[in-house]
Amino acid sequence: MQPSAELAWESASMDGYVKGPYAAPDANVQLRIRGMQAGESGLRNLEADLSGTGGAIALRAILEGLRIPGAPPDLFAAPMRVEATARLDDPARPVEFALRHPSLVVEARATTAAGPSGTANVMLPDLAALAAAAGMDLAGRASIAIRFATKADVTR
Repeated sequence: MQPSAELAWESASMDGYVKGPYAAPDANVQLRIRGMQAGESGLRNLEADLSGTGGAIALRAILEGLRIPGAPPDLFAAPMRVEATARLDDPARPVEFALRHPSLVVEARATTAAGPSGTANVMLPDLAALAAAAGMDLAGRASIAIRFATKADVTR
């Protein structure tokens, strides 16, 4: 299908349901997209599953063949895995998130209710691949630890 010159996909399907109250949804949703093109960006395959019961909700997704404008076409060709969980029945509404790819790993935890706070760790296990995309010669690895908190409507 090609709704515009800038957007097309080979196939897309979504099946499932979400019902019940916000704090305890019953959910089971599957999303599948193949051969998506959006301008210069693209994705060979996306498989995402959302499930939830009793206040716990989880998202699991695999992205394959991700293409980003300006990046070498194979930089994110390997599968990228995304996992997120939330406890909507917990007054603090805790959320955990992870993104895993050979070039990038992100892990985060947060509370999302009043006074949101959390931590995130970003790891670049192989700087050579990312540096090559920018035309640089660099080796090694890097990691960044982030901590944030909101007090009196100010996020630090």
